[in-house]
Amino acid sequence: MADTKESLKGLNLSLRLIDKLLERTQIPEPLSPTAQLSYSQHPKKRYALYQHLILTKLRDRLETYLKADNHILILSFSEHPDELSSWKRYAPYGGYSLGFSADHLAIKGAEQSFQLLPCYYADWKDQAVVIQGALLGSLQSWLAQVQELYYEGADLQKAYLESIKIVDRETQRVHDILLQVVSLLKHSDFKDEAEWRLVSDSVPAEYLHYDERGNKFFPYAPYDFDDSLREVKLRLPDSSMSALGLRGFLASKQTSTNAVSVSLSKHAFQKSGYDFVKKAEELDSHESEI
Repeated sequence: MADTKESLKGLNLSLRLIDKLLERTQIPEPLSPTAQLSYSQHPKKRYALYQHLILTKLRDRLETYLKADNHILILSFSEHPDELSSWKRYAPYGGYSLGFSADHLAIKGAEQSFQLLPCYYADWKDQAVVIQGALLGSLQSWLAQVQELYYEGADLQKAYLESIKIVDRETQRVHDILLQVVSLLKHSDFKDEAEWRLVSDSVPAEYLHYDERGNKFFPYAPYDFDDSLREVKLRLPDSSMSALGLRGFLASKQTSTNAVSVSLSKHAFQKSGYDFVKKAEELDSHESEI
């Protein structure tokens, strides 16, 4: 993403929440095997122990992600094909709005380890509440699994070793859920975009491609759209002539039975821009208040 501010803010909110939960568990560190087994024999202590273990591992995983060892890949779309505010933000000098089949995107995305999901719009404080709900909700299922291990047999050492495997597995699951939630949060100032995103699983840096632009390296991954393009809208100084040329170009590239329609924007072209710097400064001022 060109602007990582919102995703980094979400991850830092997650780390702060995890730190608060770790303080409440009050587990002495480091725990000896004997102390760990002692905790495991009592339901309340057992809950605190495994919550502590998962949160500790989860914090390590999120910090690893923040160091750019892994990436979440995002491809953005909008429900609104012809929104004036979007033209001003992303194509102030004219451009094209590409419309895709949502069903086709969802199917092709799943084949390439992406999910098509809507963004959630909220201010920073509300985003913290959403993250907290996702984290606490996703921590629950492992507790029943751990309790079963201790109720089934008297070998506490074996149960402890098996439960550590559960902790490792559940930590990865909670980590993935949390990253997905963070990747779908956007500030409410941009709710008019009605954005949907194709969101990938976590991808190790070594599996990505890199593009050098302006002395910076941008990670990306190829994505196969196949024949999901359905519509193109134009908003250009000479839209009618541009539409004629585009129709000819698309006809020359047509490889499927799905025809791509070409139409003009309902908004007459006017040369105007959108002040991203001003908007970023406004968001920074809101962030510093909380």
